[in-house]
Amino acid sequence: MMHFRQSRVARWVSRWLVPVMVAPLFVSYAPPTTAADAPGPSPAGGVDVVPAVLVLDFNNRSGFDGALVGRTAAAALSQAMNESDRWDVLSSQQISTALANLGLTPPLDQTAMMQLGRAVEADAIVTGQVYAVVVTENPRQAKVGVRIEMRDVTSGELINGSVVTANSGIRPGYTGDPMVLVDEALRKASFEAVQNMSQQKLPRGTVLNTSVTGSGTREVLLNIGAQSGVREGMEFIVSRAGVRVSRIRVTRAEADQSTAVVVEGTRGAQPEDVATAIFTLPTVENVTPTTSGDIPSPNARRGKKKSGFRSALGAIIGIGLLVALLSGGSKSGRLSGPVNDRPAAMATSQVQDGRALTPAAVRVQWAVPNNVRLQDIQEFHIYRSDLGNARPAGIAGPGENVFYDTQQMRTLSFNRVPPVGGTLSNVTESDIPGLVPGQPYTYEVTMVYRRRQATAGDGGTGGGTGGGTGGGTGGGTGGTTGGGTAEIYFETPIESTGAATPLFPPVLETPAETEELNEPQATEFSFASVSGNTPFIPLQGMIEFSKDPSFSEVKQVILPAQSGTATGQTTTFTTPPIDVTRLFPNHRGILYWHAGVRNVNDTPGPFPGRFANARGSNDRRWIYSNHGTFTLP
Repeated sequence: MMHFRQSRVARWVSRWLVPVMVAPLFVSYAPPTTAADAPGPSPAGGVDVVPAVLVLDFNNRSGFDGALVGRTAAAALSQAMNESDRWDVLSSQQISTALANLGLTPPLDQTAMMQLGRAVEADAIVTGQVYAVVVTENPRQAKVGVRIEMRDVTSGELINGSVVTANSGIRPGYTGDPMVLVDEALRKASFEAVQNMSQQKLPRGTVLNTSVTGSGTREVLLNIGAQSGVREGMEFIVSRAGVRVSRIRVTRAEADQSTAVVVEGTRGAQPEDVATAIFTLPTVENVTPTTSGDIPSPNARRGKKKSGFRSALGAIIGIGLLVALLSGGSKSGRLSGPVNDRPAAMATSQVQDGRALTPAAVRVQWAVPNNVRLQDIQEFHIYRSDLGNARPAGIAGPGENVFYDTQQMRTLSFNRVPPVGGTLSNVTESDIPGLVPGQPYTYEVTMVYRRRQATAGDGGTGGGTGGGTGGGTGGGTGGTTGGGTAEIYFETPIESTGAATPLFPPVLETPAETEELNEPQATEFSFASVSGNTPFIPLQGMIEFSKDPSFSEVKQVILPAQSGTATGQTTTFTTPPIDVTRLFPNHRGILYWHAGVRNVNDTPGPFPGRFANARGSNDRRWIYSNHGTFTLP
């Protein structure tokens, strides 16, 4: 069946009929404040509608693979916008039909785009540009830069947008079509762009009064000020009954009101006109190959990601309001915001009470996204780089955020989701190999979640009062099947991790356990570590000393990195002579020591575990050995 929102009649009904039907039941209900990205005034009754937008194919300025990249980027953005429930994205069929009726052929200039937008009754039109595509060989990865613009169909002004860069997961040894990697990067860029655009809150207010100064300047008084984000120099579009009448620039912003002057338009402004701020896009950032697998985004909100939105995704709208009330849910109960800090993979030996519990493992940790309700999360999939994206290395439940990958072979039962969303299909994969010590890995965490979407009923003609709200039971044979909701599942990438190399814990060699040192002013310490599966990884070692077995306070000595030359080679680290009597002055008797190793290329590095808060050193990311003791004379 055709999606309910794609029907022009249904859209009109949802805007007017539903508020009238539910208003008597919810007299005290006040919809949450919405972002100002919905162009035009709200309909009577105070219920904001989801703005209808059309997304055109992006221009591909990257020089990579022609128009296909632009088309793929537009499709990825359309899907991400639809999933966000902030916008009603018109179908490609509607756009194609309108283009044919208008005799328009892409690419379109701005006048033609606005003409197309009005023809399909869109509120806004979205265009974009893929300005960079970089595919690196080592590591095998795609990186993209995308610029997105959303313009109001009425005024033609920019009202939203984003500039983002994103990268695919690292695929060691991948030799297939690079477009697969580009597609993944574009989907991640679209996801981040929609997060950014959902946060944009353009100041929007009403004209209170107008006046003419002695010099003939036309001034406009607005009912919003600095508390609403208004600042001096900001420009607004003034519209009347949906028609643009002037452009104004703020000259003074007070706490709750502001003064502006008319800079464009002969019709000026008058009380009750609507003023909407003009959006400014961030600057485009260059995309260049890197070895870290991480491209900073000009829209990245590092350090702010944990806060999320304080408001809902938007006002509960039209038929969506009725569905939410009937199902016991509300969009205002779902915080909207970016995914929290990027996930991390950290090698670990899970040392506890001075003894290693497992020989080699990787701890994968992520933050549960706050842009989806917990009850809508089905599970998390943890993919390991050597397995590709065909099957995960692990599964985690909705409230979990840590997974330990080990050497153990495993069988997993998980839910597979179609690439464009749909129903779940349970899949069981057996003989999934465990990790191999000494082999660097990267991981990608994805989230399987559900969205409830309104569906249109077949309606029927109905007899008497049949075919009522939600379909119900129609009179005669009509109206037997009505509208309702369908649960659609999606699998959305969170982000890829840096590299993590599981390693065997090092083994202490000299001095021997409990040995009393003969030359405490010049003692050499040594330990051994096995490089594992990859012989040429740069291993770095260190030794720590402490007065107690908990290593609450340490003295640390870091040794130069060494690279092995053969698989499974044992690397021995030896310190220069150390005067241990100076480590803890006036201490005599037993001292404790342990060693640590790591691949220096791991990001962020091994999991520090119980030694994370040791005093005396901030460098805590190591694979730790069991501790040993020696005695000072």
